[in-house]
Amino acid sequence: MTQAACSEERINKVYQEISKKYFEIDATTLENSTPVQTDIPVINSNLEKKHIKQFLLSNCSCGHDCQLQFAYDELIAARSEFRALSTQEKNCYILGQLRLL
Repeated sequence: MTQAACSEERINKVYQEISKKYFEIDATTLENSTPVQTDIPVINSNLEKKHIKQFLLSNCSCGHDCQLQFAYDELIAARSEFRALSTQEKNCYILGQLRLL
């Protein structure tokens, strides 16, 4: 088995385990669980813009210049839209992105 196939198999296994745990949550589990902090963090828009600009100007650590795939306005809008999602929507989105790997 190639290294890429091995890696994909591990990712699929982890994804299946995480999604199984996530979707098995029921009302009893939620009632008995530790409360999750629901405070919405204050976002410093100037700092966020600075970080995005730095990301777009620096080379990706994977060596494939991933930063060239994004536009500044696209990243600002995507981050804003992601923050507007509920926690469950964010979790589902992240699980979906992991599945795409």
